[in-house]
Amino acid sequence: MLAGFQCLDGDFHVPMIGCDDADDVDVIPLEHTAVVAVGVRLSLADFAVGLRAADIPPVPAEDGMGFFIHDYADLIDEVATQRIKEAQQKAFEEHDTPIIVVTIASMARYDHDGDIESLATEWFNQWRIGTQYRPDGSNRGVLVLVSVGDRKARIELGGDWGRDWDAYSQRVMDRDIIPYFKQQQYGRGIANGVESLALMAAAGPDGATPQLQVREPPEPANRNQPGGGIGGLAMC
Repeated sequence: MLAGFQCLDGDFHVPMIGCDDADDVDVIPLEHTAVVAVGVRLSLADFAVGLRAADIPPVPAEDGMGFFIHDYADLIDEVATQRIKEAQQKAFEEHDTPIIVVTIASMARYDHDGDIESLATEWFNQWRIGTQYRPDGSNRGVLVLVSVGDRKARIELGGDWGRDWDAYSQRVMDRDIIPYFKQQQYGRGIANGVESLALMAAAGPDGATPQLQVREPPEPANRNQPGGGIGGLAMC
């Protein structure tokens, strides 16, 4: 079996067209350690029968250093970027948990014809997102993957988190992320989600489930404004 993780999905129904890739926005240490094999929904046989490997960018780390935000779809504004960076840094430096954010315009751009679950698992494994310097292969990494053109988002958790954090991660998706995506407030939704995942990192795999923050509801999107939306997406 491939290395596997709890994988929580979100499906946000906002019609849109794609956007151009964007440059990385910040650099802090990125893990470069192989992931641990645990339970999984996708097997090696799946690749042998019809699923080809996605064209995922090279591992963005050298000697353990790399970017934690990869906004290829240009969804994250400066205010949201700062919120995300602060939460990521606290989770990593204080709780040994890297939270990696990846946004893409569409899965097809990366030569992926499967679902977001299989792409997130493959992306997690190829980038070796996890906890550095653990010879037993344990893993506390987190990947937040957003495919805006496909209207899909996913949280992928490393094996250390077990099954106990599935419900919490799904609440993060349902309450902190998807309502904002539906109103085209992608940066805000991602920042909300990363902040709540940082609370999970502080609790640790064996800790008590934290309470989600009470947040201001998203403002209704102006769908009639040409070119409206975060990051200059043209909404249709």
